Amino acid sequence: MTEILVATTTNKKLMGPLRWAASFAEATGGALTVAHAIEPVSAELSTDTWNQLARRDHDELVDLLAATTGVPARVETLLGEPHHVLADFAEAKDFDWVVVGHHSAGGTGGFGGTGTALHLIRHTPCRVIAVGESGVLGTGPVLVAVDGSAANADAVAAAATLATDLGVDLVGVFCPDPLADSYPRPAGWSYRDEGAVRAELAGVLGADAELIVRPGHPTESILAMAGEVSAQMVVVGTRGRGGFQGLRVGRVPIQLLDHLTLPLVVVPHGHAG
Repeated sequence: MTEILVATTTNKKLMGPLRWAASFAEATGGALTVAHAIEPVSAELSTDTWNQLARRDHDELVDLLAATTGVPARVETLLGEPHHVLADFAEAKDFDWVVVGHHSAGGTGGFGGTGTALHLIRHTPCRVIAVGESGVLGTGPVLVAVDGSAANADAVAAAATLATDLGVDLVGVFCPDPLADSYPRPAGWSYRDEGAVRAELAGVLGADAELIVRPGHPTESILAMAGEVSAQMVVVGTRGRGGFQGLRVGRVPIQLLDHLTLPLVVVPHGHAG
């Protein structure tokens, strides 16, 4: 059974991600866990007081789940610095998907993307789904960014799984940069043309896989294409073929996290599912 975690640091503004995750669990036949992190605010509080706070938050989440989703879920309350305890919990339990709320800036330019979502993407080997406040599981296709790299292949495979489980189409988008050859690149870098990318996509999805070529800056092209095909979510790898060695997360996922209003699925290399 697919194991889905909703990671949160507050009961406020949780409704959107929680509803989305509940719908996702229903659609995929998954089991839902909600982990709520409480950060210690005073060393003066006794253990009994902390336990009371944890029980209060636990009960509030249980009531919230029962009132709004109707989907059974296990609720875990974690004490400690929220980003760290949520990351440790997600990794230790080896969840298939980690759903976390995020608030996009809704514009272009800049990096932003701070918060729990970015921390989990940067510091865990988990497949993270960053969801906004709308809380709607859509009916449109799954859009996956394709660049032909080995690092990106896991994202393509994960996107195929999502599309199959949700019963929707999968659309690949390739965003060749006209200036690619002029940028500094890691050793061994070579440009992949459209034919090579199509072959890579077909190797995972079959000969009938749909690929749209959208030249330009990857972030801007993906954002535009998501709107044009009415995608319900966008899937990317943590690092594409242009990433620098030693960086766990490339610039495109970070920029998309800051500006995309749809759910963003970020798949680390080595975790296709």
